Amino acid sequence: MNGLDMCAAIRGLPKHDRTPIVFLTGDDTAQNRERSTLKGASDFIGKPFTMAEFTLKAHIWALKHRLDVA
Repeated sequence: MNGLDMCAAIRGLPKHDRTPIVFLTGDDTAQNRERSTLKGASDFIGKPFTMAEFTLKAHIWALKHRLDVA
């Protein structure tokens, strides 16, 4: 199972239909972003990345998820 299939499988679970899924990928092309979005990806971080970028996006998605669930 690849990342796209895993993303679609997670999105198919009612408990996780709004769980943020952020792809960390070396294939940061428009085509891959489109495919991933159609499978349910919430966001992307392209490689190479900085820990500051990773941490910032993780905090943003965690906050958004808490607000959506509340």
